[in-house]
Amino acid sequence: LKVTSPSAILIGKSSAPFNIDAKYLFGPPVAGGTFTTACSLAPAFREIPTRADYSTGIYSREQKLPIALEASEGVLDVKGLAATNSDWTTIVGAKLPEAYEVRAKVSVTEAGSGRATVKVGKTLVASTDTLIGLKLDGSAGRGLQVRAGTFDINGKVKATPVSLKIQVFNIREHWYYNYNGGSDSWQVEELVTPIAFTKIVEGKNGSFDFTVDLPQNEWG
Repeated sequence: LKVTSPSAILIGKSSAPFNIDAKYLFGPPVAGGTFTTACSLAPAFREIPTRADYSTGIYSREQKLPIALEASEGVLDVKGLAATNSDWTTIVGAKLPEAYEVRAKVSVTEAGSGRATVKVGKTLVASTDTLIGLKLDGSAGRGLQVRAGTFDINGKVKATPVSLKIQVFNIREHWYYNYNGGSDSWQVEELVTPIAFTKIVEGKNGSFDFTVDLPQNEWG
């Protein structure tokens, strides 16, 4: 069983097609077999590929769980072939806010024996083929020095003009003791507070630096 995507990355699409090719062990196609497809969508990158010092995507404290997409089913043709499609527009909207990986888990059931085989196909989907990476590069006085870059999905620098609106947030962990019905434990709550700072920076050559000058009452 093979589950493949026609492209390693799909740009600006609202769904991801997958091709199913099912054959018996000794070659004949699984003609008339049935298939079910369960697809999921998850952020593809937390760091720029091959450049782990650059963060990218939408920040979250914990690893984000995959989003389940609508399941589908069908019947293989006489050649053991079929096509299936994963649509995410009703769940996350047509324009994706970051790069995602779509995984299609396909189960094929043979028409005669009822034996099932499962394989997973995957592809990347995004609204653009450019990733934006940021990393802290030190501090001076009340300023945070930041290095930014634009990259392709393989981590290669792209000389792409980009305009970034920089906003800063203070993230604190609030720990508290919880007692509930004979059991107790320490709990943590993440507090995210926006800081009164906004800056527009422009980049053209794939790599550029800027400084975030924090208000004095926010420093430290």
